[in-house]
Amino acid sequence: MFVERVLDHWNVGQGAKFNPMRKTALRDLRTAKDLPSALREWGYPEAKTIATHAKNLSNLKNFSFSDFKETLETSEEAYCLVFGTGFGLTNEFMAGCYGLLEPIKGSSLDDYRHLSVRSAVSICLDRLLGS
Repeated sequence: MFVERVLDHWNVGQGAKFNPMRKTALRDLRTAKDLPSALREWGYPEAKTIATHAKNLSNLKNFSFSDFKETLETSEEAYCLVFGTGFGLTNEFMAGCYGLLEPIKGSSLDDYRHLSVRSAVSICLDRLLGS
């Protein structure tokens, strides 16, 4: 319901008047009940889920950015990259994932690794799809 309200704001509400280009950026966005439903609707029900996390989790296949970039370039399989927000993804969700993309490392002395989702997505997409 919250996502629908935000989309309505940018597509037909005050946001549409304030920034008409945002409507263009969001025109293909759809909501789904859960990830399996979304994957079915997109036509990729068997996609392997790769999650992001601020810490390495030993129970999942861990991918470096270069390894996952090579996998994306050479594999015929579909993958879905999932980003968490705030406190991250639940343990239950993480347990059902195929793999984990390495954390983005900063220079913090205490190894604190929180980024906004927007920043994390930008960095990850550049590392995976950039030249």
